[in-house]
Amino acid sequence: SGGIGIAADLKALRTSDRRLKENIKKIGESISGLGVYKFNYIGNAKKYIGAMADEVIKVVPEAAILGDDGFYSVDYALIDVTFKEA
Repeated sequence: SGGIGIAADLKALRTSDRRLKENIKKIGESISGLGVYKFNYIGNAKKYIGAMADEVIKVVPEAAILGDDGFYSVDYALIDVTFKEA
């Protein structure tokens, strides 16, 4: 249940590494110029709307956090893209 604790502690932090996503479709752009995408995580059919960490690191580098697993997460509290289910 370690993952549940992490999710609860880092509510605004979401795994946003493009390498973990599939069926990525750009659906818009935020005011700051970040792409807004509809996607699902590989192996999970649930659709989400959010940003891609590789773009976030170029616009708001402090919002992209490299995890111990080698994948980037995004602190959505620092950017103008809303993370939500599609």
